[in-house]
Amino acid sequence: MPEKVICVSSSIGNWEEKLLQRTGGVPYNFFKHWNKSVIFFGLYRPSDYIKFIFHRGKKTVIWLGSDILQAGWWYRIIEHIKADHICENYLERAILVLMLGKEIKVKPLFFSDPKRYPVSFKPNKKPHVYLFAHSGHGAEVQGGLDILHRIAPRVPDVSFHVYGLKTPPTGLVGAPAGNVQYHGVVPEAQIEIEIKNYQCHLRLHEFDGFSDGTGKSILMGQYPITRIPFPYIDSFKTETELIELLKNLKNKKKPNPYRTWWYEKLKVLI
Repeated sequence: MPEKVICVSSSIGNWEEKLLQRTGGVPYNFFKHWNKSVIFFGLYRPSDYIKFIFHRGKKTVIWLGSDILQAGWWYRIIEHIKADHICENYLERAILVLMLGKEIKVKPLFFSDPKRYPVSFKPNKKPHVYLFAHSGHGAEVQGGLDILHRIAPRVPDVSFHVYGLKTPPTGLVGAPAGNVQYHGVVPEAQIEIEIKNYQCHLRLHEFDGFSDGTGKSILMGQYPITRIPFPYIDSFKTETELIELLKNLKNKKKPNPYRTWWYEKLKVLI
């Protein structure tokens, strides 16, 4: 069986080790793999596009989210290059079909090992919800946290835990409600211990792929909420809908019944 070769953009270099483990693959080397089948994870930087364009073997591109919005004039080149394209939801697919005029496969991806996340859901009348935010994400994160700050006072029985930021980003209107806690940068191992006791991962991004946080949440039997629709995962269009979903978390008595469906979906990366 030929070895699986993957080329991971340096923009997501922190995921390379996990991706190598999950795929059982080897890192891309142009001089060694120039005519082999290669999977390109993310096209973010000029160096990513140059590798993609000059590679002579079979090409598969995994689009991961913001790279779709950043591609710009590169689309005019990519559309003429033979390659398979995969993205993680139908919003991303609509943009890629428009820009490339090609068939795009949709497959949510989970970079961690699903076996590490057995069901741990426990009901709670005062649910705990967690989010991930990073200062480098700019306006996109700020927009999501704007929503959090607006709706948190309307669901006082829900506790919100923000990982990745120690304080709210500059520019947010008002102080966070008493039920919003910023934890700062926390080691992944510690986060995973803490979130086992929570009930929901909240993803507020308006444009996004399929986040690892959402994947972990559904695998642990929780009830994640996303802004972008995914099968069998609660999503919202308005803040009123989001508030109702959050209020309903206290009524969840058993692990998410779609956990098994998602496990089967995520157990094979690519």
